[in-house]
Amino acid sequence: MHHPKLKFFPPILVAFADDSGNYPTALSVLANGTVYHWYVKPEKEWLTHHYSLSKSEGLSISYLNQVGQSCSYIFDQLIDVTFGYSLLHTIGLHQTTKLMLQFDCETLPNKNSPNMVFAIKDVAELAPKRYRDNFTKEMALNPDCFQLNPNSTSDVCVAAALTVLRLNSIRVYT
Repeated sequence: MHHPKLKFFPPILVAFADDSGNYPTALSVLANGTVYHWYVKPEKEWLTHHYSLSKSEGLSISYLNQVGQSCSYIFDQLIDVTFGYSLLHTIGLHQTTKLMLQFDCETLPNKNSPNMVFAIKDVAELAPKRYRDNFTKEMALNPDCFQLNPNSTSDVCVAAALTVLRLNSIRVYT
């Protein structure tokens, strides 16, 4: 989905995990005003290591096997859509970094991990200091985000950008 008013916003990466919290199920990135979304096809080795999906999210292993993409494909696409950026922002820095380590990242290292080509920082760092500790709460209270689905990685990317802008008193009409 394209959001022209967010074209110049720094890239935001959001990853959701399986119930164990160890393996990615969905990934989205907001880059250059466009949100890209991928479902992650489970690797065979994950299925033998406590990989599970809750029914509440509506995902199943068979669905992810049908519509999901391989980690290496998603990582290649991620590199393409964030070309020119060495820093991505995210919500849940520790969890996102952990999930990204499951991707085939055999390229140049960075300071976060020897297996990633870009650094990842918490999106809350883009907000004024007084809001950083409660950034996710501010996102939930942001009237610009009421129509967005908090269970969608794509919508969470947009909500994070809109919240940073609102907290910095920058009004964007989308």
